[in-house]
Amino acid sequence: MPLQLSPTSCSRCICWLLLCVPSSWVRPDPYNPVVRFINGLVDPVAHRISRVIPTRIGMVDISPIILIALIWFAQSFLVRVIMDVGARLR
Repeated sequence: MPLQLSPTSCSRCICWLLLCVPSSWVRPDPYNPVVRFINGLVDPVAHRISRVIPTRIGMVDISPIILIALIWFAQSFLVRVIMDVGARLR
């Protein structure tokens, strides 16, 4: 199945990331099921970014912000480029 970058899926990803941001500022209960679910969605991708780019500024983790910027970039720029290339190949 091809990767779908629909506005709905990108909005959902951004919502999950925005829910993760406050949890990086305060320390919620790590055994809370909601916190575990959100961290399970976001942490694998955020950890990969943290290995490449230093994402800690003091006590603040900016990897969710970087992820949001990458999603917006993929949604706005890459999809248009791929569609233009596909249109030219017809």
